[in-house]
Amino acid sequence: MEFTKQLGIKIKELRKERGLKQFELAEGICSQAQISKIEKGQVEPLSSTLYLIANKLNVQVSQFFKHIPETRDYLTEMIEKLKAARKNSDFQLIKQIIEEHENKRINDNNETLAVLTWYKGVYNYYLNKDLIASTDLLKKAITLADNNSVTKIEILNDIGKVLLDAGEFSLSINYLQDSLRNLEIAESNNPELQVRVIYNLIFSLFELKKYKEAIYYCHLAINICIEAEKMDYFRELHYWLGELYEHIREYDKALFYYEHTINLYEGKKELQLITYLVDRSKQLKEIINTEKSLQNSKKSHGINKELQRNLA
Repeated sequence: MEFTKQLGIKIKELRKERGLKQFELAEGICSQAQISKIEKGQVEPLSSTLYLIANKLNVQVSQFFKHIPETRDYLTEMIEKLKAARKNSDFQLIKQIIEEHENKRINDNNETLAVLTWYKGVYNYYLNKDLIASTDLLKKAITLADNNSVTKIEILNDIGKVLLDAGEFSLSINYLQDSLRNLEIAESNNPELQVRVIYNLIFSLFELKKYKEAIYYCHLAINICIEAEKMDYFRELHYWLGELYEHIREYDKALFYYEHTINLYEGKKELQLITYLVDRSKQLKEIINTEKSLQNSKKSHGINKELQRNLA
């Protein structure tokens, strides 16, 4: 990418200005080979590596970005990095990426401002536990995003997720359902996002003991996964069905989905979950057998009473 190439050139210029060899710059940071790749624009350094290089060169990180032309490639890369960090729940990295961008003092357009404000809202909650500041920023991001855009839909989902994690389940449901409505209006073919929104919605419904509604959304999300051939959340949704059916005392269905989940996780490194599901399945089988015995006992008792009446 052009931005990565320009960044490498800038680091090389600063290194030579200070009379350092590559191995001297690399000492205590990374390998000389890695410095060589960075300077050639073959790899972009992690934010943490960039800070260490800046310290070694006795400059601010912002110095690397001076006079580097702003390109669409750079913005695309930045947004992709933010999304990847969000997926990995690396909120400190999100903060670093935004601060590095702001240090460049670029006049951002509304699309970029919406994304930056959105992720500021996310890290404000998860790093600072400031729910008010977080939701205020996320609401502002919605006003900056284009109507019916995927960005707006994702922001609505993240407000719902933040409120879910903060225990504000009713409010969370409102935003998550709004996100789903916007997906329908936008007619955006984005099954991954749709399932992600539904998955958060299931959590909030469960916390409010709206089990049957949560079951409906589980089946909906599973059907979306199958139709789109996307398996993200597929195993988790089957587990949720087992949990939900158990809560409404439909034990046969709960057992079916627990056992199906065990099969889906076969070969995966989820031993703790599998152990729990195996134990839970055994307990459910005992409950089911006990209920059948009681039903048979009641039937037998009813037949005996009928016989007694006939004999009388």
